[in-house]
Amino acid sequence: NKGDEVAWYADGDNMVRNEYNPSIAYAFDKVFGPATTTRRVYDVAAQHVVSGAMEGINGTVFAYGVTSSGKTHTMHGEQKSPGIIPLAVKDVFSIIQDTPGREFLLRVSYLEIYNEVINDLLDPTGQNLRIREDAQGTYVEGIKEEVVLSPAHALSLIASGEG
Repeated sequence: NKGDEVAWYADGDNMVRNEYNPSIAYAFDKVFGPATTTRRVYDVAAQHVVSGAMEGINGTVFAYGVTSSGKTHTMHGEQKSPGIIPLAVKDVFSIIQDTPGREFLLRVSYLEIYNEVINDLLDPTGQNLRIREDAQGTYVEGIKEEVVLSPAHALSLIASGEG
């Protein structure tokens, strides 16, 4: 829409090719074209991670890419087209509601890794934090964890971390 040239295009479900030299191609587990909705990306690439996490399996949805490649938009979305984070939060609370025989304790942390430095986005004093490991597993030392009881509370914490 801004008149930028498209240098790469999706060739099927697993390949990206160079627009100017189609012999240059990269294969991935899944490739989404520019018309793909965020909901589709969530359903294919993230929903199983969320449902697995609710069964006790560690999971991560990690957005990586160059500046202005769409990471923030994909993760946050917009009012009419929610991103990965709001879709995941909605699913988490739906799973909790659909599992009345089990108790859940849901905590939210929000961190940024930039140039190999970890910063706590919920606590401005939490800068240059360290990753540690003990008998319980791997964790970020000193990261703020907030207990959340609703989707709105979880999303408001995340929004506060954006500021």
